[in-house]
Amino acid sequence: MKQVILKSITLRDWKSLNVSVDFSIDGVTTIEGRNGIGKPSIYHAWLWLLTGYTMAGEVKNADLRS
Repeated sequence: MKQVILKSITLRDWKSLNVSVDFSIDGVTTIEGRNGIGKPSIYHAWLWLLTGYTMAGEVKNADLRS
């Protein structure tokens, strides 16, 4: 199996969120902040990138631009 290393992710108009996250080089990244700034949206974008799903149990949606 091929290993994929995600170094950063940039979200542009993803669920009305525009943010860039650089993942640490030691393999551990913590995303924290006040309520309402989009922490789950970063996770959902990462999940969609790898699987095509935004949440477990949802129907696969490869085009989330709406």
